[in-house]
Amino acid sequence: MADDPAAGTALDVPRAAAAEVTDAAARLLGLSPRTRPPAGTGAHFDELCRIARVLVVDEHPSAARWSEVERATVTRWIAVLVARDGEDGVQALLGELRRGR
Repeated sequence: MADDPAAGTALDVPRAAAAEVTDAAARLLGLSPRTRPPAGTGAHFDELCRIARVLVVDEHPSAARWSEVERATVTRWIAVLVARDGEDGVQALLGELRRGR
């Protein structure tokens, strides 16, 4: 298991491409995943991005295989979801990802 990049991750979701996670977040926001994530600015949004990165993106079992650009894009989408729905948004996202198994 030492070679398994998912070993030690906290999220109980299936492996997925970054685009699949972005698509799920966009669907929950009622937006097209083909658009850029809604703009968020300021210190509050920067803090939400840090939270999304540490608690969701970095804990995804496939994150080690995503490029830095993909990680940044997923982070912004999740931060927008958290800004709108808080922890409920994260739980809804995890549910969406689990349904995709």
